[in-house]
Amino acid sequence: IHVSRNTYPELYAIVEECAAKLNIPVPYVIISDQVRGINACTAGTDQFAFIAISSMLPVVLNADELKFVIGHECGHLALGHVVYHTALGMMGAAGGLLPMVGNIIAKTISYPLNAWSRRSEISADRAGLICCNDVQVAKRSLFKLEAGFLNISSVDIDAYVRESEAMLENSTLGRLNEFFMSHPIIPKRIKAIDLFGRSVAYAKAMGIDPKQIPGAISLHELTQQTEKIIEVM
Repeated sequence: IHVSRNTYPELYAIVEECAAKLNIPVPYVIISDQVRGINACTAGTDQFAFIAISSMLPVVLNADELKFVIGHECGHLALGHVVYHTALGMMGAAGGLLPMVGNIIAKTISYPLNAWSRRSEISADRAGLICCNDVQVAKRSLFKLEAGFLNISSVDIDAYVRESEAMLENSTLGRLNEFFMSHPIIPKRIKAIDLFGRSVAYAKAMGIDPKQIPGAISLHELTQQTEKIIEVM
């Protein structure tokens, strides 16, 4: 179902707002039952790209949280990520065409694309934060993508991140599995968006004086610390 002023006016208003903040044309957005769970994705080519969101997303997320998620997807469009994401998806689908060795070949070829893709998700999360303009909303939105329909009102998200980090440090198998993932795990994304929210780069993106952010970190520090967060091994 195409999201427009006539079908889902409130959702369309959020799409318009995100597009304006990121200085891109209003994207073509659909709600599709082919997008499983509580999720959204962007696909297409340089000539035509679209955002697809699951029917569950507007049910679970409030308006501010939707600004983060839709802003994230608009960020992929603004940053020119779409063609590479589509190629990565096609690579995975092609792996099933060759018995036994197909998946091995596909994973080997897609490894460098996955490394790039994980970083592209961090960049898109930053676009999402620019659209919702609230670090806590961004962190809560990411956690909801992980928690689904569970009630998270009493969850300490920062404690969840610390516990997940501790578990990952003691799990070699878990870290190896990240090599084949196109997205960083949610705890890492939450930590990275929290870091961006305390940076000079975020202050400049929002048009505010960096002095208003106590202990604002420089772009160099942001890059170094983010790389450390999302490194796999």
